[in-house]
Amino acid sequence: MSQPSRFSAKLAIIAGTTSLFLSYLATPGLAQWNGGTYRPAGSVGTPTRTQSGATRGSRVCPLTESTLPLVAVVPNDTFGVTLKSHPTFIFHLPAIATEATPPPVEFVIRDLDDNDIYKARFITNGSGGIASITLPENSGVKGLELNKDYKWSVAIICQMNDRGKDLVTEGLIQRIPVPTELSSNTMSGKSPLEQAELLRNASIWYDAVALMVETQRTNPSLSQWGGLLQAVGLRDFVSQPLLSNGNNLTPLDSSSTSSLLPE
Repeated sequence: MSQPSRFSAKLAIIAGTTSLFLSYLATPGLAQWNGGTYRPAGSVGTPTRTQSGATRGSRVCPLTESTLPLVAVVPNDTFGVTLKSHPTFIFHLPAIATEATPPPVEFVIRDLDDNDIYKARFITNGSGGIASITLPENSGVKGLELNKDYKWSVAIICQMNDRGKDLVTEGLIQRIPVPTELSSNTMSGKSPLEQAELLRNASIWYDAVALMVETQRTNPSLSQWGGLLQAVGLRDFVSQPLLSNGNNLTPLDSSSTSSLLPE
């Protein structure tokens, strides 16, 4: 092969590789979930995915020494979208020391004008693992509006008279219109795993994760759940148990400690 021909061949290989790489980046799905930091409209501090607050294992919050921290299962920039007015939020709860009384857990979601949409407290049995909370539809709770940003948080109330000692994790969420590729006709007849894959490929984070968790409960041998966590830097949480909310998150008396905000 002549020198010019070899040079042309190398250029073709480089061009082809670059094209494939750019095509990969342009494809919606896991690759985009670790992209640049999302900046919501309005004034809001940067949410913290990883646990902030009291030191793990301190006397203030009696976590076990070996437990993984309180973490929202969200992308690195903490932002994701949903198609639902009442979505499900997934997070990891740390394990509480067996000799201690588990402190209450508080879930709050509010808009960026600081208006609460839903606020409730729960008691737990102290087990560590992946937990979830879904906005209730049958209690007059206002759903998420289309194309509007919301900030949600989970707090472990380590010391009731000093909320500055809470352990806190946070995330951002926006509800978007259903894209044509995820129409009811497309999703009809699909298994939960197939639906989760379609949602994942369209970067519909919250709905994909919620479906993946439910699928993993019934078939723990599936690898997709682990792949989803690894894609957003949560590799250490892959082996964590999926907690049963009925046994692990029990709402406290709504008349005294939780607030369901009507439409």
